[in-house]
Amino acid sequence: MLNSKELKENLINLFVENPDNNYVVGHGILTCMKIGFDENKLGAKKHEIASILQELGIDEAPLISLSSLMTLKSGFAWNQLQSLEDFQALELLLACSDACGFIHNDDDTIQRNIVEIGDLNSLLISSSGRFMVNSIEDWLRLIRKKVIDKMYFITDSESIKKYANGDQKSSIEPSHKR
Repeated sequence: MLNSKELKENLINLFVENPDNNYVVGHGILTCMKIGFDENKLGAKKHEIASILQELGIDEAPLISLSSLMTLKSGFAWNQLQSLEDFQALELLLACSDACGFIHNDDDTIQRNIVEIGDLNSLLISSSGRFMVNSIEDWLRLIRKKVIDKMYFITDSESIKKYANGDQKSSIEPSHKR
């Protein structure tokens, strides 16, 4: 069973700590969110990340919504986006999956999602979106209502399956490598 706090902590451990190290950038939910993941740490954890995505059924669909990352293959919602920690876990899962090349969240995808959710709603996922709403709870409610089911991402199902099954020889070249 996935847990927001544990997932968030595990993914934070993959951040690049030294700017001289090679890193891969992944984009999150927020339009300005770009996270640098240490290339070596990320490579060592790709199997685990792919296994999580497989547990969510992401490997079975060429196109997913953001809500797909919140629901196990069984239909149980592991993340209901009820707290800032839930949001951060989801943000990091998307960014890490993008950095691995499992889910594509490049500039074109970000622009397509902004158009899909509309100009007003896209402000919710901007850098100042959280501060435009009275409380975190209201902001998360608006994200659940107006954003989650309208953001779509292309997946690399075959790469997810290969890494989840332990085929470390798969050649995945993330689009955001330093």
